[in-house]
Amino acid sequence: MNNKSYELEVAILDKLLKEKRISHKEWYELLIALRHEHNLPTINNINYIDIKSVLRQYTHDGKGSN
Repeated sequence: MNNKSYELEVAILDKLLKEKRISHKEWYELLIALRHEHNLPTINNINYIDIKSVLRQYTHDGKGSN
């Protein structure tokens, strides 16, 4: 695997997302495809609702709200 190639491609995806040229969903789908192409492990069963509920548990300073 060419780490520099992968890192460059991820940087390009991140830039496109930041510039709002692709959606978060498109970014995620492209990232998963890129990880498959480079034979890297992927998580294909992320539940977006679960992620949002976990993120709500944290305050702006990064410490748990509990």
